[in-house]
Amino acid sequence: MTHINEIAAGQARLEKLKRSRKGMMMTIIVLLALLILLTSAYLGGTIYFSDRFFFNTEVNGIDFSRQRVDDARAFIESRADDFYLTIINVDGQTERISASEIDFRFSANETIEDLFQAQNPFAWPLSLMNSQTAYASVALSFDEVLLNARVSHLDVVTSGVTAPVSAHVAIEGTSVAIVPHQYGNMIKVDVLQELLLASISNFEHEFRIDEADIFVQPEFTTESPVIVDTYDHANRYLSAQITYLVGTEVRLDRDMIADWIAIDDYFNVHLDEEQVSTWLSEFIGTVNTHGTTRSLTTLLGRNVTVTGGYYGWRVDRDAEFEQLIENIRNGDAIEREPIYSQRAISHGAHDWGDTFLQVDMGIQHMWAIIDGEIVFESPVVTGLPEGRRGTPEGVYFILERERDRTLIGATDPTTGEPIYRTPVAYWMRTTWSGHGFHDATWQTEFGGTRYQTHGSHGCTNLPLAAASELFDLTFIHMPVVVHY
Repeated sequence: MTHINEIAAGQARLEKLKRSRKGMMMTIIVLLALLILLTSAYLGGTIYFSDRFFFNTEVNGIDFSRQRVDDARAFIESRADDFYLTIINVDGQTERISASEIDFRFSANETIEDLFQAQNPFAWPLSLMNSQTAYASVALSFDEVLLNARVSHLDVVTSGVTAPVSAHVAIEGTSVAIVPHQYGNMIKVDVLQELLLASISNFEHEFRIDEADIFVQPEFTTESPVIVDTYDHANRYLSAQITYLVGTEVRLDRDMIADWIAIDDYFNVHLDEEQVSTWLSEFIGTVNTHGTTRSLTTLLGRNVTVTGGYYGWRVDRDAEFEQLIENIRNGDAIEREPIYSQRAISHGAHDWGDTFLQVDMGIQHMWAIIDGEIVFESPVVTGLPEGRRGTPEGVYFILERERDRTLIGATDPTTGEPIYRTPVAYWMRTTWSGHGFHDATWQTEFGGTRYQTHGSHGCTNLPLAAASELFDLTFIHMPVVVHY
């Protein structure tokens, strides 16, 4: 019984072994079949992708998975035929440029071929999990004449165009103003051409004109240094205020200076010196009394006029002109006197003040007035009216004072000697040509009409005692008024 059981157990193990071997063979057969299938698929894929792009391949954003290289290139190049670019202006208006209008062409270069050559056909299964992208640059060609013509005829270039206006500096009334710039909407055609070309080469379908660089800009804005400098320069001129002290105040300020300033196209501020000169001449004419005609009432109550002489206010025109120009350019606000080459005592009708000598040749009499009071008077003999011996009228001043002087006359051409040599005790000269006051002991009388027959050679003759008294009263620059 035991033997029978052992035989049965052995047979069972044998059957189990047979079944195990049969299962193993089936597994091997299946694996071999699967291996053959996978190898066939792999080899088939390798062959398939030998002239095609892998899975998950993009060129310029376009899916070219499993596409042939030639098909990808042809597709890219074919896009030029129906390409257009919409231009959107700042106001929202649109217009379009099509590729055909400018005979636009492009062709993909070796980038597509390089991308394909970089593929290893045997590695195609990896593309199922990975992606590859590329940008295929294109070679552009177009008719430049057509493009330039098209761009130059765009509405944004030709319609409703307002040119920019630069800021500038202007004199407005008595003030300086910066006139603001204006931007306008004029397009830089060359810049627009470059930007549109860039958009087309990138396959963009829309271009917005919103870049500041595309518009023609004003050459100068309100912040431009040359504008600010010019404004400051002109304003400095207008800020000048020169108050002349000439008895009264004469003020020169922006009300007048504004008319003398001009600003040229190169932002140079010009001061019209000719107008300044004209004004200065008129002003000096109201100040100068040197050599002018003055009216006065004599001590005897007669109304007379006096013309000529050396005495009086006299502005140094050249020096004053230069100083005035400098004051205006510096924007000085000052009070000052004009620059005088000669001064008088006071401003007004009687600029000699209230201390002076007065000679009335009509009645042959003279006075010395000190601080408004008559302190001396005397009859006199003035120059012989005939020929050149007359005593000159006018307002003069004492040029020199000397005791014991010998007066020498002009040379007599026939003798070569002076026409006179006359010693005097007191000499007070009043003119550069030799007229003055002195004693004349040879005169037997003074006053009346004696001067008409026994007049001097132009000097004012006095009695010796009177000349002595007068000498003590006079001083250098003392005014002398001589009239008829």
